[in-house]
Amino acid sequence: MGHRKAQRTVALSAAALMMVGGLAACGRDSGGSASASASVSAVTIDDSAATGTINVWTAGDVGSQMKDIFDQFRKDNPDATVNVTDVPWSELDSKMKNAIAGNSVPDLVMIGDVAPLITTGGLQQVPNGVMTSDDMVQTALDRSKDNNGNQYGIPAYIETRVLFYNKNVAAKAGVTSAPTTWDDALDFYAKLKSVDGVKYAIGMGVGDESKAYQYILPFLAQAGGSALTEDGSAWNFDTDEMVSALTYYKKFFDEGLSDPAGIGDDAVTNFV
Repeated sequence: MGHRKAQRTVALSAAALMMVGGLAACGRDSGGSASASASVSAVTIDDSAATGTINVWTAGDVGSQMKDIFDQFRKDNPDATVNVTDVPWSELDSKMKNAIAGNSVPDLVMIGDVAPLITTGGLQQVPNGVMTSDDMVQTALDRSKDNNGNQYGIPAYIETRVLFYNKNVAAKAGVTSAPTTWDDALDFYAKLKSVDGVKYAIGMGVGDESKAYQYILPFLAQAGGSALTEDGSAWNFDTDEMVSALTYYKKFFDEGLSDPAGIGDDAVTNFV
């Protein structure tokens, strides 16, 4: 994609964190370079090697985890320079919006929610021919489409909310198996926190930046509730089940088991 500041960029999403396909589109030209005057419509690229400078933003510490991918891309495209910048999750949304407003977006970005950025007109559609959707989860693809079905991001991976814990810490706490009930969980994490060196026993999302709903909705389901009415036509939050889920969720912070600041970029380091 050359050495310029692009007005529009291919976005990557995070329920499906979107990344790999967009990289293949950068640095090649078949009338498809993103520039200050580029159209948001999809372009077609050729199969020649990429050239120029490609600026990539990844989220949290994902950039370092994808080092092998970037190294292979550099090897396959020796005339391309790939600059990777890890941006904290807490700053990514606002940083990207500011970049669009300032006409200084990266060529590729990993981000959690593509939809609000699509409406800014600051994104380039995924170039034609760089992805095959047959092997991808359709709901992940749909999260990065506009109302007309145009694709603005490529899923890199899909996250699944599961319970996992550090067995070494658990052994020091005297617990040998995962909790199976809400009450068991509070007791389980209280024991983990009692171990020397453990500041918080479990990470819970707080606010919009860390997508707290992803942590609350499983509790709602476990309480027997649903976020939608039975016919799926409206939200269904004003229920006893939601009160139960939120009350339980709040206990993790009230009892000091979770950081009231939410999930930070040091979550992995704290876990190990």
